[in-house]
Amino acid sequence: MKQLPTSDPRSFMQQADVHCAYCNGGYKQKGYSNVSFQVHRSWLFFPFHRWYLYFFERICGKLLQDDTFALPFWNYDSPSGMQIPAMFNESSSPLYDRLRNQDHLPPVVVDLNWGSRVTGISPDKNQINYNLNLMYKQMITNATTPRLFMGQPYRAGDEYPTSSGSGSIEIAPHIPVHAWTGDPKQHFMENMGTFYAAARDPIFYAHHANIDRLWNIWVNNLGGKLFSDPDWLESSFVFYNEEAKPVTVKVKDCLDSTRLGYVYEDIDIPWLDAKPTPRRRGVRIVAISQATQVFPTALDRVLDIIVTRPKKLRSKEEKEEAEEVLLIDGIEYDFSKQVKFDVYLNECDVELSTPANTEFLGSFVDVPYHKHPTSMEKGSVRFPLSSVLKELQGSDEISGIVMVTLVPQCGDATIGSVMIEFDTSKSSGRLKKLRNTKEKEAAEEVLLIGGIENDCSKQVKFDVYLNECDVELSMPANTEILGSFVDVPYHRHPTSMEKGSIRFSIFSMLKELQRTGDISDVVMVTLALRCGDVTIGGVMIEFDTHRARGELEGSQAVEPRNDRAYKHHPRPKAEESKATLAARKAGLIQMAGEHGMLHGL
Repeated sequence: MKQLPTSDPRSFMQQADVHCAYCNGGYKQKGYSNVSFQVHRSWLFFPFHRWYLYFFERICGKLLQDDTFALPFWNYDSPSGMQIPAMFNESSSPLYDRLRNQDHLPPVVVDLNWGSRVTGISPDKNQINYNLNLMYKQMITNATTPRLFMGQPYRAGDEYPTSSGSGSIEIAPHIPVHAWTGDPKQHFMENMGTFYAAARDPIFYAHHANIDRLWNIWVNNLGGKLFSDPDWLESSFVFYNEEAKPVTVKVKDCLDSTRLGYVYEDIDIPWLDAKPTPRRRGVRIVAISQATQVFPTALDRVLDIIVTRPKKLRSKEEKEEAEEVLLIDGIEYDFSKQVKFDVYLNECDVELSTPANTEFLGSFVDVPYHKHPTSMEKGSVRFPLSSVLKELQGSDEISGIVMVTLVPQCGDATIGSVMIEFDTSKSSGRLKKLRNTKEKEAAEEVLLIGGIENDCSKQVKFDVYLNECDVELSMPANTEILGSFVDVPYHRHPTSMEKGSIRFSIFSMLKELQRTGDISDVVMVTLALRCGDVTIGGVMIEFDTHRARGELEGSQAVEPRNDRAYKHHPRPKAEESKATLAARKAGLIQMAGEHGMLHGL
């Protein structure tokens, strides 16, 4: 493969450049000529690399004239594989790469969370156990939903994804193994330490074969659920096959590796028995005056942050429908440098905590990018909390607040916010459609339209409808119109583009439209553009618990008006509206037309 002319798409450098092109803006999205395509930091991470390895393996087999050839996997998740394999270390071998960290050659044990703070016990003595602890966290504790394990959705027209979209395995061990292997003497830690050059090191393919194996284990051994979203299933990539011919493949066709003609050797999975344990149990957190509560804030020291849980009392049904997730958002850093910080929960002394402890949630980590559409990166990281809180507190419902500690390890970063949200990707639809009276009094069900991006120098407006099959027949007097997002042009603004969101209370609306707020587990939101250009980042349902915290100081009760003349009423529905609504839910109707309506979400 290395001896083929560089003009041959099957040559080693051409194959390495396939990865470079897909992860460094080499391709534009079909239909969006100004939007780059990226295969990292989203739900495309696993399927792209599976297809990439598939064609690389077939090319190798063709050149070797061996139909049985199979790529080896670097099983660094097992003690026997926690060193760079011998086959990659012989300098005369075509598998050798001189651009590796010379301090990490055998017998040095790989650090699957390289750069993390390991204190209290000698890291050399315990690195193997810490690696097993980390694998348990990333494969089980931090992988409770498809989005948390596989990554966030990335759809046609979406902007270049940030680290916000990475799943648990892409964060670690994937990125740390890249960084640990690359040469720190190179500007971008080439080869393995930066994505544009990573595939120039032959060990890349063994590394990603193991990542692919971990995906199989999550699905087949741990019962992980794959996405059913057609936007994921129908996503496609182009590769050159063993005959040097371009072929187009789809995500839906790679979900079963046996259909691609391979299985992984059945070996022990020791990390299944390496569940981290709490350093201390039953710790109650109280607000502390020195905790950081003002954002954005520079992560130039250890930060303790008190976070209020939006809902501490949840039924068994709620817990099955939605995972309680810690979101650290608006993480801003220089994309050309490595950055990493560790995250702890309810830990009063991080110096005494190790990766073997439950209090250590994991890390935010990113490798430097050679080329990037912006000078600064902005991302986020998520950690599921339900099982962690239950272990630390004996129950996940004891305390209404938690303490999050951020420990910088390398690079400079600014933190935009820290909050708790709910991830419903392991179920579907509304966060909770059946709520008792007490729950309804404690929290309002709210529709959130987020990531609204528009030109701040121009007026923008769009209307929002709920369960409305024909907006042409709906008027402001009808319940179906929730309201509008509107903004006037700014004469001067610190940025060229504005990014915002809008919320609508929907429980009373649903009660009127459905005669109860608990009938359906899905709703249809229609956005109708009236003026300006706008991009929608996401549409979701959340709970607002502010009204459960008491009245405003000095507030007075206001008597309701007896007059109902101005009360909004649902618009009478045509006979076919129910079928039309069902068709729209199924994606059979596209919403577009003369009024510039946005596509259904």
